[in-house]
Amino acid sequence: MAATAEETLFEKIVAGKIPSTKVYEDEVVYAFRDISPAAPTHIILVPKVKGRLDQLQHATKDDRATLGHLLW
Repeated sequence: MAATAEETLFEKIVAGKIPSTKVYEDEVVYAFRDISPAAPTHIILVPKVKGRLDQLQHATKDDRATLGHLLW
């Protein structure tokens, strides 16, 4: 993340600046319940790497381990 870029909503949630209902967390991912679920179980997974995985199309070979961890 660039020094001048503002934190995203998801970065604020991971940092605890915005409250969430955590269901799982480790060094790679933060998972929490959606505040407006579209299904009975609606969990959002947020990778903790900053500035690279805001869109899947921006993923590189360096992100394979993180993406695999999210799917696991």
